Amino acid sequence: MGKSRKIAQVVRRLGFGPRSGVEPERSAPRAPDTVRPSVRSRALVLLSTVAASGLFAPAARAVPALPILPAVHADQAAPADQAKPEKPADQGKPERPADQAKPTKPTKPVDSAAPGARAKPAIGFADQKPSMFDDPRFVELRVRHARLNVPWDVLQDRWTLANVDAWMAGARARGVAPLLTVDRSRRPGLQSRNPSAGVLATQVRKWRRRWPGQVRQISSWNEGNINKRPALVAQWYLAIRGACPGCTVLGADLVDRNNAVSWAQRFIKAAKRVPAVWGLHNYIDSNTFKTTNTRAFLKQVKGRVWLTETGGVLNRSRPAVKFSGTGALHAAAATEFLLKKIAPLDSKRIQRVYLYSWSTAPNDLTWDSGLVGPDGAERPALRVVRCFYGSCEAKTVAPVPVPPAADNAQPAGG
Repeated sequence: MGKSRKIAQVVRRLGFGPRSGVEPERSAPRAPDTVRPSVRSRALVLLSTVAASGLFAPAARAVPALPILPAVHADQAAPADQAKPEKPADQGKPERPADQAKPTKPTKPVDSAAPGARAKPAIGFADQKPSMFDDPRFVELRVRHARLNVPWDVLQDRWTLANVDAWMAGARARGVAPLLTVDRSRRPGLQSRNPSAGVLATQVRKWRRRWPGQVRQISSWNEGNINKRPALVAQWYLAIRGACPGCTVLGADLVDRNNAVSWAQRFIKAAKRVPAVWGLHNYIDSNTFKTTNTRAFLKQVKGRVWLTETGGVLNRSRPAVKFSGTGALHAAAATEFLLKKIAPLDSKRIQRVYLYSWSTAPNDLTWDSGLVGPDGAERPALRVVRCFYGSCEAKTVAPVPVPPAADNAQPAGG
């Protein structure tokens, strides 16, 4: 029924409706004292009746029903230790579904340093012998980094290539990431020949095809500040970057001599850029128990620094710099000084330490810095490395034979 019809019914009930022409029958005569209501009073009654009926009231918004809480009288107050009534579940903030939990900050890896502690560098080994990867003591250490000197023309040198192939196969089998340092030719009559930038770039591309997935870290030249011009090595560096996009290319491996800083600065000027990573062979600092040369390089040369060849030296046949001592105990003390005093100088930049070498071959005694002796027995420096990572005891105690070295190149660091 519409509003207009309802109004009409109310009006007729109040006596304002149209007359039909027939006088309604009166049930009884009006009493003498009854006063007929005036038009004004009847109108007021009409308005109040219509208002009470709610016909012209605006539509009210739907209001959700609220829970009715029981009344609490003064003599029925809740005790002090009684908890307040909780909000109904549908009135609080909606909970997140289990698969939409509030994201939290990622936790640090297990091997991360605690707050305020210095991060330890990753330890690798620089060794030319493929037999390193078969030594059970090497496997126990779970090493993930190793360094190999590779002649720039290794693909044309069948003897050296066979050794490099075996080394790369061993690294792949153990899950070790190789760092390949470009070095001089081993072929007779070519040891002093410098490749052009184009030739070196071509060789690097061929390396990537021969050892797929393993040529990702390359150092432009081994110990360049001994007998190479910075501008020439800078050309090689830029050529390698172009031939190996996405690779980590070190500016060069430098010996910690007095000219290391000035050599690096001239390199940067020639290359017109600062390499992201440098290689440093800090034999002098490690074996004289000083931090002078390493600290100076960190202060004056930007970029990360990997100690790509270092460690305690037992013996040298042609010493260029006087060390503080010789023998196995000296080498162990120098290795400990390197790991505990030099590496923490800047833990954010010194991220890796490659110890040279894993073992010393019986036919390569002109330079002896092996953690394993020619007889295959472990030396004290190897225990220092284990203790550095919290596990001093070795599972393998018996000596492991060391085969003869195929490459008799001697480091020039000391």
